[in-house]
Amino acid sequence: MKLIKIFLLVFPLILLLSCKKDDSQIITKNGVLSWTGDYAVDGCGFFITIEGSVFKPENETFIDDSFKTYSSIAVTVGFEHLDKKIQSFCGDLPQPTMTDGIKIITITKN
Repeated sequence: MKLIKIFLLVFPLILLLSCKKDDSQIITKNGVLSWTGDYAVDGCGFFITIEGSVFKPENETFIDDSFKTYSSIAVTVGFEHLDKKIQSFCGDLPQPTMTDGIKIITITKN
C-alpha cells in the first residue's frame, strides 16, 4: 500500500518534468524575400517583407543559395517572431542596421 502511495505521488511529477514546454509559435505567411548581397562585398544579406513589415532572419544561412538573386522572390515562410532586433553591419554605414528579427523554420518559393 505504501508503494502505491509513493507511485501516485511520484508519477505525476515525472510526467510534468518530462513534458517539454514549447513557448514558440510557428507562423506561416506569404512574403517577399530580398537579397541585398554578401556581407563581404558590402551587402546586407536577406530581408523578408511580410504584410508591409520588414524582418531580418536571425538564421539567414538556413536560406538556400538558390534564393540569392537580386530580383525579389515571392515566398511562403514558416517562422518564429523574435523579441529582439537583428543588427547588420553592411555597406559604409557608421552604425549597424537594426531590423526586427525572425527565425526561419521553413521557406519555399511561391
